Amino acid sequence: MASFHVPIQDVQTETRKHPSNPTDQKRVESEGFWERAFSDPTSFFTLVIAGFTIILAAATVALFVVNMISANAARSAARTAEKALTDVERPYVFVFGVTGFKIDKVRPGGLNPHVTFSVANYGKTPAIIERVAFGFSLGAEPDDLLYADAQFSLVASPIMQAGERRDGLFCDAPEFDPADVGWLPLPPPSPIIHADGDLLFRVIINYRGPFTRSHETSACWRFEQGVSVNFVLLSGDEYNYQR
Repeated sequence: MASFHVPIQDVQTETRKHPSNPTDQKRVESEGFWERAFSDPTSFFTLVIAGFTIILAAATVALFVVNMISANAARSAARTAEKALTDVERPYVFVFGVTGFKIDKVRPGGLNPHVTFSVANYGKTPAIIERVAFGFSLGAEPDDLLYADAQFSLVASPIMQAGERRDGLFCDAPEFDPADVGWLPLPPPSPIIHADGDLLFRVIINYRGPFTRSHETSACWRFEQGVSVNFVLLSGDEYNYQR
């Protein structure tokens, strides 16, 4: 008669996988997730791999955030360095030298009261003058100014080298009707000044440099009667600035 041998281990394994005892069946069903995960090697290693995957994803996100912060910091530092270099190497145009009203017996029309002013480029690169506007206005704030014509020095020769200065630029005194605005006459060569408002003189110059653009200089003075220097520079940076 033929005989065969049944491996005990296989029977035990089958018994473990499919417990025939109702008590064992209930015990397997009552096992929690973590108990089954640690008792079954396949589940355990799957859980470990999932954990490492989560950690790797979190590390990847953290590395991405750190790289973004570093890139933004590098760009900000580059912009700061570029701005610092631009601020040092750009042209700087200044307007100054307005004192009192003058009369020039040599210049045609110079017998009319006028003011003179100077313009200089104290930057390290040449300044290319694009527009010049200047004039007088009456009131608490300066009015809109008229642009200089093509014969004005800064318009006819718009390039100012570094360190260049131009003196003797002039603007004639305004012609207001005293009967209309109530001005009071002053001793010559001073013109007349309004009793209820300030006489202001302002200059605005728009320019650019070889590597920079959109620069503007503004200067504004107020006429004051009874002082040795009749025009006084307004305080504050609303009308006096270099940009």
